[in-house]
Amino acid sequence: MLRIAIDARMIRYSGIGTYIRSLLDEYRKMPSAGEFSVFGDPSELEEYQAFNVRKLTVPIYSIAEQLLLPPRIGRAAIFHSPHYNAPLFCRGKLVVTIHDIIHLRFPEYLPSKKAHLYARYMLKAAARKAARLITSSANTRADLIERLDVPAEKIRVIPLGVDGRFRVIEDENLLSEFREKYRLPESFILYAGNLKAHKNLTTLLRAFKLLKAEKKIEETLVMTTGGSPVPGKLAKQVFDDGMQAWVRFLPFIPDDEIPLLYNCASVFVFPSLYEGFGLPPLEAFACGVPVVSSNAASLPEVLGKAAIMCNPGDVEAFANAIWRLFTDCSLRDKFKAEGRKRAGQFSWAETAKRTISVYGLAQE
Repeated sequence: MLRIAIDARMIRYSGIGTYIRSLLDEYRKMPSAGEFSVFGDPSELEEYQAFNVRKLTVPIYSIAEQLLLPPRIGRAAIFHSPHYNAPLFCRGKLVVTIHDIIHLRFPEYLPSKKAHLYARYMLKAAARKAARLITSSANTRADLIERLDVPAEKIRVIPLGVDGRFRVIEDENLLSEFREKYRLPESFILYAGNLKAHKNLTTLLRAFKLLKAEKKIEETLVMTTGGSPVPGKLAKQVFDDGMQAWVRFLPFIPDDEIPLLYNCASVFVFPSLYEGFGLPPLEAFACGVPVVSSNAASLPEVLGKAAIMCNPGDVEAFANAIWRLFTDCSLRDKFKAEGRKRAGQFSWAETAKRTISVYGLAQE
């Protein structure tokens, strides 16, 4: 039986945390898959006591993780790092998941030049050291080959899954209570995700302004914040355009309420410039919400023909697509059905099964 160690220190992060939690949830159902050790803060891993939980609370992106992780890993045959900050001196075989190369493509989003140099070095070093690399889209695989000169045969593309809690909720009382709790209208346009610059939310705000000015729509635009402050540029755009009454930035929404948020929305819009995969539109699909998305990076590959796709810089195209979904019932129903069908093709159980197979390949 394979001895597998997993770095779970980022388990409470958003994207990478979802990845770690979902894999561990599936691995618990696969007792014959291997002997697992999970490294992280024990207080964050209480529900994973079925594994050998090993305390490790050294900071992410630090020299300490390079020095302290390898001796703690010990004789594990496989070490799975879910991010590029992998322990470069571990003795076992290293499997690294690189979700995207956003820190190379958009270095201006990093806090400093030092952070950019670290990201560039670690991405290249982790790619070299790893026995196998995992990524979630063919688009990121192409990025790894082109930008990091990784041999194609070293990379395995394993799409992410959609959690079963994302589904159509028909309990109108439950939905009504959620709307009342967050003071949401009956009909609104939704964006869910973080507010970083590459999410291209200035384009969404411009498209919404166009809909207000030319189509006189009554709907509100609702945007999640994850509990973080609204970036000054976005807040200023809303204020300068006089849209304060029509744009809502929601506070932190607990994970178990996110499916309710999707279910309450009329249209979901995802105008991102770059995604390694792009889970939020798939989650919206699963909840029966029609989606308008950009056609950038991995999104066409992930969403297929189940969303209306727009050039990320085309404000008018986004506005027209949203308007069509509000005014054409048959089109809206078509994309709802296509979206649910598409979401059904992405399973965390399949993701975990294929990831376990990569552990075996890494040992060869």
